[in-house]
Amino acid sequence: MMKKIVKWSPGVFLALGLTFLAEFISEYSFWLNTTSLALIFGIVLANIPISLKPIQSGMAFSEKNILETAIVLIGFGLNFSVLGEINSDFWWFILFSVLAVIALALFFGKIFKLDPKLNLLLGAGSAICGSAAIGAISPILKSKESETGMAIGIINLLSTIGLFLLPIVAVYLHFSQDETSFFIGGVLQSMGHVVGAGFSVNEEVGVLATVIKMGRVLLLIPLLLIVYVTFSSKNQAQNQNVGFPFFIIFFLVAIGFSQFSFISEAMTSEVSSFGNFLLNVAMVGIGYKIKLKSLFQIAGKSLILGVLLFLFQILLFISYINYF
Repeated sequence: MMKKIVKWSPGVFLALGLTFLAEFISEYSFWLNTTSLALIFGIVLANIPISLKPIQSGMAFSEKNILETAIVLIGFGLNFSVLGEINSDFWWFILFSVLAVIALALFFGKIFKLDPKLNLLLGAGSAICGSAAIGAISPILKSKESETGMAIGIINLLSTIGLFLLPIVAVYLHFSQDETSFFIGGVLQSMGHVVGAGFSVNEEVGVLATVIKMGRVLLLIPLLLIVYVTFSSKNQAQNQNVGFPFFIIFFLVAIGFSQFSFISEAMTSEVSSFGNFLLNVAMVGIGYKIKLKSLFQIAGKSLILGVLLFLFQILLFISYINYF
């Protein structure tokens, strides 16, 4: 075990250092958040024309093991006790919108002749919870690192644009506070961007938008199980072994613990925040496996698909708010 730790150390420490750097720069960045910067740093590192063999094992460890750990820890921050405060009709529409976005991603992805795994990553990232959904599903899909990185990059770009765009649209369309909360919480991909957009309007919108977003995140659990069953069967038919992603079970346990009142909200929040930090460390590892040549080959059509999904979500929620 000590030999493995020594082998992983250079890459892991480098990933940690780049994550801290990404956090620092994001404080002064208008467009790029920590996740996007960590991914970019990993990509730059991967495409430097010199041998970096000592860090390869650590980067691989970050990309897989640290990623799965991050997803589990994020589960501690998902307290769903407040979901009952929202009208049940809203939740049925949220479920419909998630299914519609994923179905649309698979449909248009097939038309664009993109890899079905990339389509599902973009669909899940758009419909549920951005980088966290993509990061959780990619190990089960065994998707290419270039596809995972591309999906994360596209979703974070669109979510950043949406952070500024959606509050403006809500004001222009004269949405009420509840309607604005529903619009922001139901459309934006990243939890961080939902919080930022909601609280930029006012505190009430910020809180309610966050609650609605948490409802979307809850749907990640059945999606993970469906993806595992579906792709496990396909891979077994091709004589490929796929181990059960046990981090899903730990993710469920973490969510379960977060619902008990004897665990303070401050503690679960700290654990979840650490999970988000580890997610960014994993992004460096994911970025390190991306070669720009393969990235450029899939960028155009996948970006178009991401934009189509985002516009569909916006129009879907505007239609619901105005006509139902």
